[in-house]
Amino acid sequence: MLGCGEVVNTIIDENHSEYVPERLKHDYKWVNEHLGSDISENEQIEILKKLGFGYENGEIIVPPTRIDMHRACDVAEEVARIYGYNRIPSTIPKLSSQGKRTPEQIFEDKVISLALALGFYEVMTYSFISPKDYELLRMDEKSRKSVVLRRPLGEDTSVMRTSALTSMMEVVRRNWSNRNLEGRFFEIAREYFPTGENQLPVERDVLCYALYGSGEDFFTAKGVAEELWQSSD
Repeated sequence: MLGCGEVVNTIIDENHSEYVPERLKHDYKWVNEHLGSDISENEQIEILKKLGFGYENGEIIVPPTRIDMHRACDVAEEVARIYGYNRIPSTIPKLSSQGKRTPEQIFEDKVISLALALGFYEVMTYSFISPKDYELLRMDEKSRKSVVLRRPLGEDTSVMRTSALTSMMEVVRRNWSNRNLEGRFFEIAREYFPTGENQLPVERDVLCYALYGSGEDFFTAKGVAEELWQSSD
């Protein structure tokens, strides 16, 4: 030990860049409409102040530790979290919708029934994957451009898939590792394609299936595709 350190009374920050706090407009009426609640403006302000937010001239001053706060819906979430979800009454949204299934839903149900009839098991996977999953499929650089999560739980769930095959191969791997020596799996999965900074991605639903084991090869996979195509007309 060198013994040359000493205790200081202030905080020393080596980052000399000037921090400019983000400001969000506070519309308490919008928050109530979004939550279906009736929380007064003053109560919302008090909740935000207790969480470390500043308030000035109808604007919320975001502290530097809250890098997840960017939109009005983020403010509404914080208000609801502290106010208590159990205190917000259950209400039915005022939406106009069809009283029957759409043609897309009918077609999807038909595809699912056909896949089940062909001996497949339906699986449901997460849309979040690891960037390394693209390497296993040897995908090109263009196909690897993904929507990156701002605060992922870990590298394994840090991007949103551009190909449902990444998730399906993980299903096959896990089953094979657990000594399931044959299997047929399918999923109507969603893929996500980035469109630009601060823009919502393009979403596409696809049918993805995999089969392996004794008697399964390229020709059986091709036959399944032909059967699904012809029978779903």
